Amino acid sequence: MARKLGKRHRRFGRIYSRKWASGRVNWYVVWYDRAQKRRVTRAMGDNREDAVTFLNELERRIRLKLPATVPTQAELMSVPRGTESAPAATPSFIEYATKLLEERLAGSLAKATVTLYRCNLAALTGFFGPSTRTVEIAGKKVEETVPGAALDAITPGEFQKYRVWRRAARRSPQGAKTKPLSEATLNRDHGFAATVLHHAVADGLLVQSPLRGLKKLREPRKPRRYLTKRELGLLIEKAPKRFKALLLAAIFTGARKGELVRLTWADVDFERGKV
Repeated sequence: MARKLGKRHRRFGRIYSRKWASGRVNWYVVWYDRAQKRRVTRAMGDNREDAVTFLNELERRIRLKLPATVPTQAELMSVPRGTESAPAATPSFIEYATKLLEERLAGSLAKATVTLYRCNLAALTGFFGPSTRTVEIAGKKVEETVPGAALDAITPGEFQKYRVWRRAARRSPQGAKTKPLSEATLNRDHGFAATVLHHAVADGLLVQSPLRGLKKLREPRKPRRYLTKRELGLLIEKAPKRFKALLLAAIFTGARKGELVRLTWADVDFERGKV
């Protein structure tokens, strides 16, 4: 009689195993097929890796809203040679990030944010992007292109190596006299990389973000310096007349510049005295 082993849960399904009296272990994949409105179980044989691969491909197809019918390893082996379709090539991290930024994010984000993301992408390209190197073949020096890192290669360990490289590879007209790269700059690169990998998961290219769990660097807190009442009075007194109303609104509301310049009369509630 078979004995069911511990279940391994996943977001779009799960895999489980059964151990028979003979000692043989069989692996199965089970998921809910919304098109057929029923639970589907597929036997994967005695190889756990086949079950994991099958479930990963199933999750990718569900995310891309493709038919959830995925061939098993045995079914793939039965396909006549030469008739199977070649799998789509997975883009590199930089290739995917560039396409994502220019084709999808640039049209939906603020101009300043897009500019910042392009700076982050340029910095990440220097480490994770394609590069050229000189090798010696048969006594001759030949330049070859090294492909960039794959999407799933941006692991916490590799990104920590990037941080070290980023600090040492800073380019500045002032040279070594400039201040070291701040933690905030490195955290912005981290944030952009995490955004790219999050979209890759949503597109079905990754099961989960490789940077998941990697904490950002702790940024040192700088003491804030506030204007005194006397300084505020002098500021309003010396300011041009057309800016005084804007200054008063900023001082008494704490609103940012972008919020203040976009105010309209419809935003003002005269009855309750609120903006």
